[in-house]
Amino acid sequence: MEEAGQGELGAREKKNHEQEEDEEKESRILQAQARQLESAILSLLRDHHPDASKWITDFVTLPEAWSVSLYLAFPPPETTTAVGRVPEARFFALNLLLAKIRSDWSEVAAADAREIYEVLWRQLPANLGNPMVAERLCLVVSSAAAMAGAETCYELVESIVGGESSMRPSVEPVLGVELLISLAEESLLRSSALPWQVGECMQDCAPQVLTYLQSMVTSSVQEEVVARAIVCLERWLQSGVTLSELYSDYTALWKRLLGALGSKVDTCFNAAVTTLCELVAAVDPLPGREPAVQAAISALLAQKWEYTAAVLEPTESNILHSQGLLTLVSVIASAESFLLAKGGNDAGVMLEWLVDGLGGGGGLGLEGATIAASSWPYLAAVPRSKRRDVLQAPFFGAAAQE
Repeated sequence: MEEAGQGELGAREKKNHEQEEDEEKESRILQAQARQLESAILSLLRDHHPDASKWITDFVTLPEAWSVSLYLAFPPPETTTAVGRVPEARFFALNLLLAKIRSDWSEVAAADAREIYEVLWRQLPANLGNPMVAERLCLVVSSAAAMAGAETCYELVESIVGGESSMRPSVEPVLGVELLISLAEESLLRSSALPWQVGECMQDCAPQVLTYLQSMVTSSVQEEVVARAIVCLERWLQSGVTLSELYSDYTALWKRLLGALGSKVDTCFNAAVTTLCELVAAVDPLPGREPAVQAAISALLAQKWEYTAAVLEPTESNILHSQGLLTLVSVIASAESFLLAKGGNDAGVMLEWLVDGLGGGGGLGLEGATIAASSWPYLAAVPRSKRRDVLQAPFFGAAAQE
């Protein structure tokens, strides 16, 4: 019995030893492939070598591109080689992973997709020190979550917005908002081929995300942070967020969005204009829409001085703000021509603004005239019987003369 036991033990040790040797061999092969990939990437980036481009294009179609790209993007800390030490190469490897996810997601088994997501998620905390890698990693993580399915998307959102109630450690708000932006881009804006459950997940999660963004913009005074939160809001509009809903249910977020029209930080201003244009242009039959549009008009008119200032001081930033404000005026006039037709002082100022834009005002010239002109067919389509006080013939005539 003793000899049999020793023989069994020896067999197990031999098997373990062989397994370790196989693992070492696989690791050496993987490391060599990663070194070859890195060499090709650097040859392409630094020398623009056409052979390197072809080699990478062929490589990304291979099954081993998953493991090799992951190795290069996140080399083991114990490795003695210099593989994965160049940020540009790691960034490129993440791009290859992103390409694989986007092109091959339907061919990846659910369990494998989940494993890829888990590997990427675990890498987030260790890679925040490198902005180039961290930003791209957020996009890849979110893309992998969408590939893995609705359950993983729910989990990712909960990890960000759930705080202490989440089963995972909570993430910092700045990182969280980047993940939410990327998740919306990968699931709502990029691919219509994902399972319908993913889209349903995004709709279900939208109220939590809006609440999270509202808390974020009310607790931060940093304009760049507010800008990213507004960009995140804009990306999530496709989940079914409406103007009336934002106005009625997320008052603090709505007010911060309108306040960003007066931001001196261009990224924050641009995000606000883009978001408001999309909200106003979208179909929204709910009762809260009209007061929301009127609030947007009031906030817009409060910033008209920037449009005028661009004539006196046509700096790049002033022209950008002038153009953004006129664009929002035109979008509101197009979407809410009947509301403006009701008349009133604000409607008159909006129409005068459009007339001035047709004449190249605000330092915008032909570009401004083109922006303003796009709204006039909608205004002209309002029956004369519906045009009141200042919206009668004199203003339309002045526009025609321009």
